Amino acid sequence: MRKYINRIFIIGFAIMLLLFPSMLMAATSDAQLDAILVIDASGSMKETDPNKLGLEGVKLFVDMLGLTDNQVGVVTYGSDVSQTYPMSLVKNQSDKENIKNFVDGITRDLEYTDITSGLKEAVKMLNQRNASGNSPLIVVFTDGNNAIGGVANRTPADIDKDLAAIISQAQSEGYPIYTIGLNDNGKLNEAYLEKISVDTKAKAFATKDPAELPDILTEIFAAHSNLKVQSLGPITGTGNFEEVVVNIPNGNVLEANLSATSKSPVEFKLVDPNGNEQTIPSQNITLHTSNSYSLLKLARPMQGDWKLYVKGIAGDQINIDLVYNYDIEVTMKPLSQSNYGVGDQLIVEAYLSLQGNAVNDPNLYNSAKGYLVL
Repeated sequence: MRKYINRIFIIGFAIMLLLFPSMLMAATSDAQLDAILVIDASGSMKETDPNKLGLEGVKLFVDMLGLTDNQVGVVTYGSDVSQTYPMSLVKNQSDKENIKNFVDGITRDLEYTDITSGLKEAVKMLNQRNASGNSPLIVVFTDGNNAIGGVANRTPADIDKDLAAIISQAQSEGYPIYTIGLNDNGKLNEAYLEKISVDTKAKAFATKDPAELPDILTEIFAAHSNLKVQSLGPITGTGNFEEVVVNIPNGNVLEANLSATSKSPVEFKLVDPNGNEQTIPSQNITLHTSNSYSLLKLARPMQGDWKLYVKGIAGDQINIDLVYNYDIEVTMKPLSQSNYGVGDQLIVEAYLSLQGNAVNDPNLYNSAKGYLVL
């Protein structure tokens, strides 16, 4: 990637070079997240979400996270905040299990519901987080219905007023609020949730099918982490192992997630591009399972066609997705000198690097777009 700078830019650019003579342009393709996951824990969720998709969705979100300085907090609410898991770094598998264990302990038996209580706490947690440069977001799992009939000194007008203030603050701080409406009994307040999401430059989703959770969460992740997504299914279970080809496009993939959702648990076998069956779990392969999903996570998988063998109950539809990200930076070569005069020709060269080494994959360069900011 080479760019010649026109002389009209030299004066302003020379000042920057004096301050940063060995400038490094680093732009990782996998942005980290500061995520607050908000859960409606009112009793009505037992009807709108009897299969606990909200809780499953939170655990799947955590399992899909990479171990690269993401931060996660959890808020549950009824008419007020019920329980919180403080925003914490997710650096290892133990961190993930701590959050999932907290989620497993959530009971949905609160009498009243006020979504603004959960959102207000989520915004507060983001405001108080350690400065990280991570991408902030809020994800809410709810049926979108408020019920405060027995709450003293609280009216629907109060909720509307508080919600407007929360949305305004989220807008000014750049906190998108994604809503995932759970709609098993058809009583989802879809328009209400859509307004919250649209007004904060996010998106609203609705589901009652566990097979849709990976796609919903993948879309949210992709909007903040530049993930690459491939659908590899669905397939229909036969009671035997079915082969699915998984292509890892190059050797620069940091982490690949293979998710399978179905009504019943599934079994996995995995063979690498060299034909070697892999042990599950192992040092570079982890397996996460829950009531509605199974997730295989491959750390720095080798390039080529992997073979995933999936065994499910005969007749079950099994949805399979591949989600992966890159661990690549843009590095600028040192300039030949630190001072330039008007009319001097300045040659700027940059390249993609992985762990300090130049990447020479022509496919990545052919699809890349470069920007030099002066």
